[in-house]
Amino acid sequence: MLAKKIPNRPCQQGKQASFRARIRYVCANNVTVNLSNLAGDWHDAAFQMDIAAQLNPRVKGPAYHFMVSCAETETPSDEELIDAGHRIIYELGADTHQYVLVVHFNTSGKHLHGVLNKVHPITGATLSLGHDYARLEKVCRQIEYEMGWPQDRGRFDCEIFDGEVHLIPKPAEHWEKKKADRKAGLRPDGRAIRGHEQRTGLPALRDAVSPHDWTDIRHDLDAATDWQDVHAALANHGLRYSLHRSGARITRMLEKWAMAASQLGTAYGLAQMQKRLGKYVPKLGSSKTTESKDPTLTSALAGRFTRPLQTIVAQAVEQKRRRRHHRTGLRRLSVQHATEKCQLQQMLSGNSNTVTHTLRAVMREQHRVQKNDWLRENPRPSPPQTDMKAALIKLIPSEMELRKYRHVIRKLMSNAEPPSKSDRYLDHTEMRQAWALSPLRNEQEHPEWSQHILASYPDDIRSDTDGNMLLARRSDHGSIVGFDGFNVEALKEINPTHETRGEGINLLGPRDAKNVVVVENIKSALSQAATSADTSTLIVAVGMPLTPKTEYLLKDVVQDRDCEIAIKYQQDNAESQTRLNRLLPHASYRTLSKDAPRDGNHETYLPTPDTP
Repeated sequence: MLAKKIPNRPCQQGKQASFRARIRYVCANNVTVNLSNLAGDWHDAAFQMDIAAQLNPRVKGPAYHFMVSCAETETPSDEELIDAGHRIIYELGADTHQYVLVVHFNTSGKHLHGVLNKVHPITGATLSLGHDYARLEKVCRQIEYEMGWPQDRGRFDCEIFDGEVHLIPKPAEHWEKKKADRKAGLRPDGRAIRGHEQRTGLPALRDAVSPHDWTDIRHDLDAATDWQDVHAALANHGLRYSLHRSGARITRMLEKWAMAASQLGTAYGLAQMQKRLGKYVPKLGSSKTTESKDPTLTSALAGRFTRPLQTIVAQAVEQKRRRRHHRTGLRRLSVQHATEKCQLQQMLSGNSNTVTHTLRAVMREQHRVQKNDWLRENPRPSPPQTDMKAALIKLIPSEMELRKYRHVIRKLMSNAEPPSKSDRYLDHTEMRQAWALSPLRNEQEHPEWSQHILASYPDDIRSDTDGNMLLARRSDHGSIVGFDGFNVEALKEINPTHETRGEGINLLGPRDAKNVVVVENIKSALSQAATSADTSTLIVAVGMPLTPKTEYLLKDVVQDRDCEIAIKYQQDNAESQTRLNRLLPHASYRTLSKDAPRDGNHETYLPTPDTP
């Protein structure tokens, strides 16, 4: 889980408006709402927070908004997320302040919103939130450790001493690698770019141009001796380098599609380019109109830019224009209503009686009706249609549903040196990324027996770039709390991502299966899946020795279903075998199939007749 602060936006209508806007946003389409130190329901929360904020009028921004998000592979319950929110509030020292916690599930992953009043409702003291990013990260790591949830990657490294989480600054190599990524144009997209992509469905420009073309462009720009060489190098690829605000950007000539020049690499930003080539000089004898209508340029780029891509870009630009028109009209209506309210206030000259209250109520009702009528006649532009995104998937090298991993995809497609296998899979975040990007792998490179398993259990087993099979380890909620890796060629386990504390079990097969087979480890699970043509049986790999958490999960999975145990009796696991027999007294033992592989590297573990 990750926690971050949502920055405050300037609000011209006072402190109550800032509380009201945030609470209305987080509570309008809520799943679960929890109020603390507040009376009534969430409709009254903003008013009460505003009254408390007036105890300390020097505080300009009393609203503190934070969000706790979970990956799409994790499904914690609403109660667990609410408890995590209370824990975060307590660690911030704000448990006696007014706050609202709301669970959302309107994105690919479940997340929690918290709106906190920094002004104490009794004393009027202001809450100190210095270094809140580090405090939020520390409490997230502590919650993950105590709840048995997978540990996400953050700003700091994490070590645990005697059950207490300690944050350690990243080493210098980490920051040097970030500098190298920025120099290679692999910096992550900012909030504005991600927001534009969500609204229009159009990805960033640097993803629409192939990595090979970007490599050629960088080579040409490095060889440029003046600004005309820069313009010529980019024009060969249908691009233009131009000034934009305090910097520069690279723009497609035939469509209104641009990106910051520094996204190509830190050496190609305006400051660094001017330092090397002198003050910026526009392209000689060029203008936007002549470039867009030049028949020579259009014919030269005809083979590079496909017609569907131009159509998609045009649709995105048109949708942006409609959204701007909608916002402008709504803003004009709001200004008109504000003017009428001021005029009425001046006419009443501050009188307070029944007539003035009635006139104000009538005006509010008229404004509400006018706004609803305007919204009915001018509905908000709808997001891009699915067919538009489907056409874009064929043109962009990464699928739209994987855009949240765009930075990982760029590194995979670039010429960046991959990490050595000894350094792979040291944290849960990297393996979760490999799990999510599995649809982009070529499974035909695997042996036939493993291809059968990957096709039969796509939700439980996936492949990565190194020829490994990743098996998800799940909790009682179905969340993926870890991954186990299996090298297909060497037939051995690779480093797991989760320090084993008995967290999670491996499941292969339908969750509503009538028959369950319990095996010892992932090698046995893969052997059972490879030698059995029956995919309607649920295979459970528990791991030895058994832990109390594993016993709880196993009992919850098996319940009253027909169960067979396929674990060979060993003296080292005698105690676990006895506990397993007590846990599943109705279970029987599966016999070894004659066709099952019996070599030392690929073996099915089954009981002997004298198994207790």
